Amino acid sequence: MIPVRPSAVLLATALTLSACGGDDNNAVSPSPIPSVAPVVTPTPAPAAQTDYRATIAQLEQDIRQQMQQQQVVGLSIALIDDQRVVWSSGFGYADAAKKTPVSADSLFRAGSISKLFTATALMQQVEQGNTAVERSLSSVLPTFHVQSRFHADQAAADADVTLARVLSHQAGLPGEYLTGLKTGAITLGQLSASVNGLWLASRPGTVYAYSNLGFTLLGAAVERLSGKPFSEQMRSGLLRPLGMAQSDFSTPQSGTASGHLGGQPIGFQPEYNNEPEGGLWTSANELSRFVRMVFAGGQIDGKTILRPETLAKMQVAQFADNPYQPDCRIGLGWFMNECGTPVVGGGVKVMQHSGATHAYNTQLTLLPEHKLAVIVLTNSDTGDGFASEVAAQAARQLLLAKTGRTVSAPALPAATLGPVSASDLVQYPGVYVQETTETSIKPAVISSDGKGLTLATTKESFPLLRDQDGWLRAPASLNLPFRLQLRQINGNSVLLAQSAAGTQMLASRVDPVPISAEWLAMQGRYSATNPDEPGVVQTLDLVESEGYLALVSGGEIVRLLTPINSRQVITSGLGRGMGDTLERTATGLAGLGFTLTKVSGNVAAGKGLLPRR
Repeated sequence: MIPVRPSAVLLATALTLSACGGDDNNAVSPSPIPSVAPVVTPTPAPAAQTDYRATIAQLEQDIRQQMQQQQVVGLSIALIDDQRVVWSSGFGYADAAKKTPVSADSLFRAGSISKLFTATALMQQVEQGNTAVERSLSSVLPTFHVQSRFHADQAAADADVTLARVLSHQAGLPGEYLTGLKTGAITLGQLSASVNGLWLASRPGTVYAYSNLGFTLLGAAVERLSGKPFSEQMRSGLLRPLGMAQSDFSTPQSGTASGHLGGQPIGFQPEYNNEPEGGLWTSANELSRFVRMVFAGGQIDGKTILRPETLAKMQVAQFADNPYQPDCRIGLGWFMNECGTPVVGGGVKVMQHSGATHAYNTQLTLLPEHKLAVIVLTNSDTGDGFASEVAAQAARQLLLAKTGRTVSAPALPAATLGPVSASDLVQYPGVYVQETTETSIKPAVISSDGKGLTLATTKESFPLLRDQDGWLRAPASLNLPFRLQLRQINGNSVLLAQSAAGTQMLASRVDPVPISAEWLAMQGRYSATNPDEPGVVQTLDLVESEGYLALVSGGEIVRLLTPINSRQVITSGLGRGMGDTLERTATGLAGLGFTLTKVSGNVAAGKGLLPRR
């Protein structure tokens, strides 16, 4: 397969989630935390400390109830008001089998919250004059160069992959690239040479596409610029100066909360060790020190971690006018609004980052204008979505207690539904693929019978109706929390989804292209291998299906493929996992660090793979 490691969930509503719910780890979406009765607290005088006791009592009750409902094994939380940790606590178990309790000092995999630390370490190197965010990644990693179908020459392509674009996930890099890091076959210092010559998936500076690979390369840059191994530099240059005495990018000797899948402990996911994009171990109490540093303009305990102007630069949205993501703002490492996670609401400014490594799910949410923050760490596959919802609810309650301001979670406007228009019947039909963090893309099909539109996924189908604002929605009985609209952006047909979290690209339409005899002859059965899983071989079929080339595993489409010349195909669509290049070889296909070797020309027909239209 083409394995993809899950990360931050950047769109809460997706075609594959529709009426049944779901997330990156195929867990059940959490129910909302029960409404909390308003706590009437007078706005405090500037010098007074806010009394959060009622807020804490209510959150304790809600968290226990929801953890039981969602079968979340363990959770740690911290609430921060400027330089004060007003509450930190643990719930449930660090190890369900041993009944070891969680505390606010229990160490969890932070997942992609780690990226904030990698970004901060890189900005320390910028402050020391060792590089600049406007410089290219290849200027720091001289053994790393890209290939591009968007540029006239390699030098221009390399120059476009700037550190700032990598930090804001718009450098055009693939989301993942199998390298052998997980198995120790190569070191982080060897990474840039190992992935040298990779093909860009999109033109830098145009499409947001979350990239774990990009941040892993940034970690390699930190290592090279500092002259120290990455974990050592993070420890001596950032974590210990912050006063984070137990936090580390290598697994600590004690105090760790085991990850859980299906309620069963699986250990500590050692494959993430030393990985800049997701390997940090930390606790709610120690992560609070990082938050306090941010609120204090880069200082803590009299030490300067970053200069105030550097922190301010990290919080400037890098592609505020990106038409593909009109309501997602990303700074240098930081997401400057919810970008699909549960919304605090009320126009409250938010900085945040989430994390997911299957067995650990985390959320860090800051309200910078009020210097309030919430940290939620969980050690269960069922914690994805739940951690973000707890953080949003807690942030609303902190804001109420500190300012007296009641903020409700936003919702879409009420719908007045009617038939689709004649132009809708012409414009919308087609095959759509969404950016993915899973092994299968699960395409959706919008079809027309001349009178109405139907959206079909691999799991269900339902009619689409037009609301009063010209957006398409499912019937009210399905109670889906989003609406859809097709837009033409830079020649691409893009399906935008609007939810309470804003408007973001959900999927792009993939139209069939002529498939040459050369590529039709490539149909067959292939064995797939990759350096991250030595000895593991998966079987994939390459088939033609209704005018498309498709990689298929177990009857499910892994990727649709679009031939661009006689020797290359790209994974169809826009966004994460899309636009990646596969090349023909003497024995099959190769790309993204894995190899497909043809073992048979006999393969079942590709009929019926796409959802019924």
